[in-house]
Amino acid sequence: MGDDGGLDQYMTYMKENYARQYNEIAADHMINPRNCEEITEFSGFGMADYGTDHSIMIWIKSEGDKILETSFSSDPCPLCTATGSAVTELVRNKSLDYAKNLTCEDVLKFLHGLPEEAMKCVEIGVKAIHEAAEDASSFVPFN
Repeated sequence: MGDDGGLDQYMTYMKENYARQYNEIAADHMINPRNCEEITEFSGFGMADYGTDHSIMIWIKSEGDKILETSFSSDPCPLCTATGSAVTELVRNKSLDYAKNLTCEDVLKFLHGLPEEAMKCVEIGVKAIHEAAEDASSFVPFN
């Protein structure tokens, strides 16, 4: 098998580069996103996009008003990746109402700030979680 050293070096380089552009927390969510594994049984789904190359999809698995699991998928934009990761971390184990009221400021605070050009990515992440939480609120499980 091949040596993983090259990939490790590349990932380290990318994280350092993102940390210089943004900050350590945001860079970590860009390189090591959380909650991007597939949820096959979900109770809520939301999607938002900005043009053709910026989109975030979010899935929620809830029981009653409590969010048990969250997952996201985004386009390759590192700011969308960091936003999807942050949003799903912020709402996991919280109420659907909490997710419906999540703000861009909450995400920016969690990620320790982002530049102005990141705002569209943050806005679509918040819109996607609002849609997913609203969808989960109306979910009726099959018996």
